[in-house]
Amino acid sequence: MLPKKYLSQSEVIASYASVDILEGIGYVNFYPCAFKLSGSTTYGVAQSTSVVSGETVNKIVGAAGTETVTYDLTFNKPQSIKGKALLSYSLGSSGGVGGKGFTIVKLYKVSDATTQIGSTLTSNISGDIVAANTIPVLMSFDMSDQVYIFKTGDKLRIEIYLSAVGGASSVSGYGHDPSATADVTVGSEVAVILSTFTTRMTLSLPFILDL
Repeated sequence: MLPKKYLSQSEVIASYASVDILEGIGYVNFYPCAFKLSGSTTYGVAQSTSVVSGETVNKIVGAAGTETVTYDLTFNKPQSIKGKALLSYSLGSSGGVGGKGFTIVKLYKVSDATTQIGSTLTSNISGDIVAANTIPVLMSFDMSDQVYIFKTGDKLRIEIYLSAVGGASSVSGYGHDPSATADVTVGSEVAVILSTFTTRMTLSLPFILDL
């Protein structure tokens, strides 16, 4: 009879979105989102696509504007990460002559000190004067230079700077709804994520397998 460790191993691997046995890593998906309570908005990371975000798309409306949002993933037990961390989302813009939106994204390890992981990455999109324009974004953050050890209580932080330029009717934004609810127009907030694109943002982290 196999030792208990090996009998339960398949259950552990099955919890990963994908596994690279040669590299000894397993990817786990997390889903940044917004939480609304009593009129205030906070941001965090969900572990299930059944979670409905407090807002489907984070948007800026008007000729110009900027916003920085942070999403913290808090570790409730020690974990080791090494490889390429992947972040995917949809970025959209709509309305106004010269309308344009762009994001600047950074990844941090927050422990006794706050340390940036990998490079600062950017994406941008020009809005259509008549209709929305949407692009898929996939970013890769290199965590292969060392084993990143996260202690209990440590955080992995996504920082997204969103900026918009253009006319008074321009709208720019990115999706962050784990349940992938469709973007809709509400008042001056025109839908910018087309139905052929997802509003779900996914963070894929490469955890070291305990084989």
